[in-house]
Order: sequence, then C-alpha cells, then structure tokens
Amino acid sequence: MKQTTLFAALAAIFAPLTEAVTYPLQQFTNFGPNPTNVTFKAYIPSNLTDSPSVIVALHHCTSSGEDYSTFTKYAALSAANNFIVIYPTSPATCFDVHTNETLTHDAGGDSLGIASMVRYAIDNLNVDPKKVFATGTSLGGMMVEGADFWSNACANGTLVKTAQAWGDQVLAGYPEFQGTRPRLQVWHGTGDHTLLPINLAEANKQWSNVFEISFTRNNTNTPLPGYTQMVFGDGTEYVAYSAEGVGHAVPMREGDVLAWFGITGNEGLKPSIHDSTILYRSSPIIVTSIALFVIELSSSAIYKRGRVDVAIRY
Repeated sequence: MKQTTLFAALAAIFAPLTEAVTYPLQQFTNFGPNPTNVTFKAYIPSNLTDSPSVIVALHHCTSSGEDYSTFTKYAALSAANNFIVIYPTSPATCFDVHTNETLTHDAGGDSLGIASMVRYAIDNLNVDPKKVFATGTSLGGMMVEGADFWSNACANGTLVKTAQAWGDQVLAGYPEFQGTRPRLQVWHGTGDHTLLPINLAEANKQWSNVFEISFTRNNTNTPLPGYTQMVFGDGTEYVAYSAEGVGHAVPMREGDVLAWFGITGNEGLKPSIHDSTILYRSSPIIVTSIALFVIELSSSAIYKRGRVDVAIRY
C-alpha cells in the first residue's frame, strides 16, 4: 500500500471523531532545541494552582495538535484537575517515529523538540517535574512509545520477533539509563484492519521483557463490555487492553487515562481495584512495537528528570 493511500485512509478514519468544542491554545517559540521545527502549542487553564501536572498529547498521522485538542477532552478536563496540555504538531503532519534521531535519547528528531517543550514547561510554567505524562493515538501512540515507522510488515502483522529482540530495541535507545521506567498502558481493537491486532501481542512481548514481568491474568469486560484487560506483573508497570470488534480508532477514555496517571482516582492497578485503567509511569524509554501509547518524556523522546506516565491508543 502506498503511503499516500494509507495516510488518506487514516484521515478518513479519524475525521468523524473531531469534537465541535474548541479551546484557545497558546503558541510558544524559542523553547529550546527543536531541530525539526515541531510546533509547540498548549492549553493552559486560567485557574492553575502551584505545581500543575502536564500531559503531552500527540496527534495521529495527517492531523495536528490543534485537531487533537478537539479530538480529545483533555483541555476540557484540565481546569478541574490542575494540568496543562501540550499539543505538539509535526511539521510533516506525521511524527518521525522511524528515525534514529528520534529513537535515541536527546539525539534530535521530533522527540527532542517535544522534550524541549516539557523542559520549558517545567522551567517556565511551574510544572511539577514529577508529574509529566504523555499519551497519543495511532502514530502519536507510536511516538509516545518510540516505535519504529509504519511498514507493511508491521501493519499486516508479519513482523514478529522474540520478546528479547523487542526488548533490546527499547534498551538501545538509551543504554545508559538506570532509573525507573515509565508505566505503560496500551489499547488495541481486534477489528483494526490498519494495524492488525497481532501487533498488540508483539507489544506485550516487548514490554513484559523490558519491565521483566510476566502475564498475570485477564480481566474480562473491563472497563467496558467486550474489552479485556491484560495484566502483567502486579499491574503497576504495564497493562494492555484488547477491544473486541473495535477498529483502528479506539474510543478515547480520558477518565481512565487521568486515573492511570494518578491525576484523579487511584494511580495504577491495585490488587483490590483490578479494573483500574493504567498508563505509565516515569523515566525514559523507547519502544519499537506498534500500539496505543503513553510514555515518559525521557529516553527516546522527552525528559530526563522526574517521572512520566504514558497511555497509548491505536
């Protein structure tokens, strides 16, 4: 399939999901190293208190930060929950998830520009460095994970590797890193014909290897009928969701994302709250599988201090 045909198909999938409500975004320039000229816009509620959180929300291919601000409800929820939302826009309409620069910590690419946005927000907007979160949809999810670029092999589910091989690709992005890795949550629909569902199985292999945890259990009909929550370890580092019959545009569940980040409700998956939705926690990481993602702003992409949680959606 030619990329132009693919991008047109993605635009058609996501176009009907854009909300009518818009929120005014502020644009920032001269915010630090930004070799690919990623645009930095953010929604900043007028009633922020000291040390707010920040969520980096990354758009799907053929879209923009402005579009993603209407596609999701994070701006609408920010005032009541004391967080800023950063909406980066790729200069090429699709983030460069495939380049060595973006997939290597602080090496350049779109990821370095996004990391600079987070650093700027911490230094100039009083953001708490311990409350940095990231989430994305489709290609934006790949960017959060640090995934390789789209290929027919991935899309068609023929790119299969061992858990160790996938995990090694993550570690190669920032081999010096010794800290705590961000928690990760991935969502994928079984009816996805754009990225076949086998990619979720590959993501599970990869992240369980990176976190050195094993599959624990399935929680069926969680958080909705037809959804299966796949818990790895104790559920505080990596959790995946399979949505029966859902296509490439997995519906947004912003409330679950905020709970996973610890912005609202319980942070992570507790033994007594097995239906909690998880994203992921702090520190830098890189990924090469394709899935819905949320990652820390370190490693391939973002920040070196504090923590980051990630939530990904395909």
